[in-house]
Amino acid sequence: MGRDGSFQINIPKLETIRRLNLPIKFLSSITGGAIQATRNNYFNGFLVGSNEESGMTQPETTRVAEAFGLKTASIAGHDDIGEKIKEILMLEGPVVCDVMIQLRQAPAPLEYREYY
Repeated sequence: MGRDGSFQINIPKLETIRRLNLPIKFLSSITGGAIQATRNNYFNGFLVGSNEESGMTQPETTRVAEAFGLKTASIAGHDDIGEKIKEILMLEGPVVCDVMIQLRQAPAPLEYREYY
């Protein structure tokens, strides 16, 4: 399973977020769906550098968050995902949530996304 590589950029900020108890919610995709969708759409499925099988690994985001003393959660599938995200957003304080997405799930165009 691939993990959201962008989370790595935010690791140094986790201590500040914890110390100030900022109500920031991180939603981290599991499977690397965005990268894999791009590879499938534009490079005929050439997945180098987009998952573990092709040489790309990331640490578990929830374990990193737990090391900083942050709350963690996970969403295991697409069923009722909107409601589950709303529940995560309503939790107090910072939360890091892994979201399992289908491997070939294409991201919705920006104009079709709902914001909570």
